[in-house]
Amino acid sequence: MRKRKNIINLTLFIILFLASIYILVQNKNSSSTVQPNDFAIDDTASIRKIFIADMKGESVILTKSKNNWLVNDEFAINQSRIELLLDVVKRLEVKNPTPENARNNVITEMAAGAIKVEFYKRSKKAFKVLYIGGPTQNNLGTYMALENKDKEPYVVHLPGFNGYLSEGYFFTDVNEWRTKEVFNYKATAIREIGVEYLGDGDSSFKLRVISPNEFKLVQLSTNEEIDLNEQKAKAFVQGFSKLHFLAIDTDISDFRKDSILNNKPIITIYVRNLQNQKKTLNLYYRPTDIRTRVELFPGVDKEYFLATASDREEDLVIMQRLVLDRIMWKTEDFKIEK
Repeated sequence: MRKRKNIINLTLFIILFLASIYILVQNKNSSSTVQPNDFAIDDTASIRKIFIADMKGESVILTKSKNNWLVNDEFAINQSRIELLLDVVKRLEVKNPTPENARNNVITEMAAGAIKVEFYKRSKKAFKVLYIGGPTQNNLGTYMALENKDKEPYVVHLPGFNGYLSEGYFFTDVNEWRTKEVFNYKATAIREIGVEYLGDGDSSFKLRVISPNEFKLVQLSTNEEIDLNEQKAKAFVQGFSKLHFLAIDTDISDFRKDSILNNKPIITIYVRNLQNQKKTLNLYYRPTDIRTRVELFPGVDKEYFLATASDREEDLVIMQRLVLDRIMWKTEDFKIEK
């Protein structure tokens, strides 16, 4: 039922989108003009929702609740992406009208491939609607049109920025907006960390955080407490701040993905916060392919792991071994040096 409703909504959107473009074409002889800052939104803090859609049927909704943004009312957002988008729309400026000799082609191209961006405050009606077209011939501007200005295309740019805005800001792919965050804990918010190596219980452990300067290390193979260097333990706990994956592995086939996930993880790492909420990261060897530069051993990539996280188990993501080194500790790494 929900799928049918989504199809109906998408069909209605495409009809409205085509109708909007039709109006753009019909008004191509309009004498409407805009002011230099008409495309910009000065008070970006007042924006509560952004809807972005393209002619391929892809769309996303970005919503703000208090100080947090969500993608499609479900996923945590990549904070740097939304901050960049808001900064861009705040600084948009009309560079010049579309040259008359390029105008018809620009209108035709926008009718076929423009991205529609709707901005909302608290009202159900968008207070600004932009149509984002392609770059100018010199790539120093972007063709854009405004909903309430007869959709006449103008060359828009960011003062001081030499480039175009068609790509890199107005994504319709939900994965481009979702955060790549795996772990992001303050040291004072962690209750327990566990690291388990497949077939190696002596290296596997649980680290309990008693206080910022007091820790308890338990070896999993013996369930015995191990003496540790508290400064090392503190450094280990701090490593769980701002840890991100590199990318979703979209090149891997479903068959190979299932084959990998049907095996036990090579390494499992979890964190419990003070509310006893648990987040788990499962690591798997990444098979070599044309992207591999160095092998760990035949058939296994040395520089990258594949991984799943408990809050996005549907995605197989790529993680750099260099990044993971700060949390892939073993029991002996905590030992007191004599």
